[in-house]
Amino acid sequence: MFTNIVPVIPAANLAWSTNNLGSGILSIISSPTSPPKITGMTTSQGNLVFTGSNGPANYPYTVLTSTDMSLPLSEWTSIATNNFDGNGNFNFTNSIDPDTPQSYYLLQLQ
Repeated sequence: MFTNIVPVIPAANLAWSTNNLGSGILSIISSPTSPPKITGMTTSQGNLVFTGSNGPANYPYTVLTSTDMSLPLSEWTSIATNNFDGNGNFNFTNSIDPDTPQSYYLLQLQ
């Protein structure tokens, strides 16, 4: 008997189905949950502090930023890479640069 599957999810927007595991079948299905999201943003000591939820437990994510929302994601800048915690939550801090124009942020599964 095993207690977990590695990797936690097979890929972004997919999930493991263990419904037929008793028959020896492990399947991949579309993820039944809504995607991870940024749920809050505050400022603290000159930093932006982002919080979020609904991620796959212990799965890696990247925070991307851009000053031009119309750019393709391949041209956004990665500013952090980390893992969701065991409950699918995350916390990320980014320093505020007053010389940077308005910025947009995106959470991306790896």
